[in-house]
Amino acid sequence: MKICNRLIALTVATAAVMTAPAAYAVGEKGEKSVGITAGYNTRNESAVAGLFFQYRINRLLRVAPDVTYIFRHNDVDGLAINGNIHMPLPIVTDRVNFYPLAGINYTSWSLHTDNLKPTIVDGDDVTNRVSKLGFNIGAGIDIYATSSLKLFIEGKYTAVKKYSTGAITLGIGYSF
Repeated sequence: MKICNRLIALTVATAAVMTAPAAYAVGEKGEKSVGITAGYNTRNESAVAGLFFQYRINRLLRVAPDVTYIFRHNDVDGLAINGNIHMPLPIVTDRVNFYPLAGINYTSWSLHTDNLKPTIVDGDDVTNRVSKLGFNIGAGIDIYATSSLKLFIEGKYTAVKKYSTGAITLGIGYSF
């Protein structure tokens, strides 16, 4: 799993460096998008679902906070809060953007300890929580199906000491 995460990080970093010189991006200052995401997380090998908001600061930069729930698998689930910056760059047509991303991450992992159930009093939580700050690096592709409907796919590596993970998500959003 560590090799897979490192390979994702290396691929994303290479793509980000190779596309950085492009100077023109599709979109207007002030463009906003909201929507939902779904995908896969490598840390506990489970599904994820989330909500995102994007605001274009100028033609080359947009802020993109999101909240993602990592579904329980192997007695681990989590909640990730991300604050990323995207650099949308046009590819193919004016309706498709490639974007490298970088940002910060806060993740709270819940480690469920089912072996403690016999001693539980009603209402007790049987989890141990581990909360960590980290850094995101990744890339994605936006496809504007219409002027207000945006689809995207995104790969992201989150670097956190002892809790690094990779995620691949698909999203659909409303742009206004």
